[in-house]
Amino acid sequence: MNNIWPNLFLPLLGALALSGCGMNVRQFDQSDIAAEVPISVAQSELMERLTRFEQSQLSRGLMRTDGGGPDTPFDMHDILRHFQDIAFYDEYDATTGFSRIAKASHLEKWTTPVRFNPVFGKSVNRNRAKLANATVANNGSKIC
Repeated sequence: MNNIWPNLFLPLLGALALSGCGMNVRQFDQSDIAAEVPISVAQSELMERLTRFEQSQLSRGLMRTDGGGPDTPFDMHDILRHFQDIAFYDEYDATTGFSRIAKASHLEKWTTPVRFNPVFGKSVNRNRAKLANATVANNGSKIC
């Protein structure tokens, strides 16, 4: 019974991904990428503060670095099941005053093209933004 989830989930996920795709994926050129901006004092202070906080949490054993353990008792099948519950079922019925139900939802194709538009903060350098845009465009062309 457990082996049915990957066989059922992957085709459904593929169909869901393809159902919203349009043919007009806009390619970004260099003019779409903002010029590199130096890190502001506020950003620098925040990064230092968060780095100190992370080091403090790690040194006290309050932050995980191992990716899980016996206190994370879920596996890929649980994650897939929860994804299906969220993606393919309506949790509430708006017609009855938002009463809680689990009703199969109607999966529909998006009526407008899917557009990818990554937005980068001022501290992201031009090369990293260019690489990220290329990755997004490449992955977008694979699913649309």
